[in-house]
Amino acid sequence: MHPTIKIAAFLISFRSTLIHASSVVFSLGSTLTFGNTLSLISFIMSAEKLYLSFFLVFEVKALF
Repeated sequence: MHPTIKIAAFLISFRSTLIHASSVVFSLGSTLTFGNTLSLISFIMSAEKLYLSFFLVFEVKALF
């Protein structure tokens, strides 16, 4: 695989991790502010996406 493609894949996966991290922070803020069940479910789903995106970063990094 060409090095440019590897770097691009890593940057894209890292970007998605940052997006999911901001989503987790926003959901946590909503949960703490409003305290309703929907906010809690949103927080749990965002945390799961963040957890999975961390694995994506490590999988892409393993290509190097």
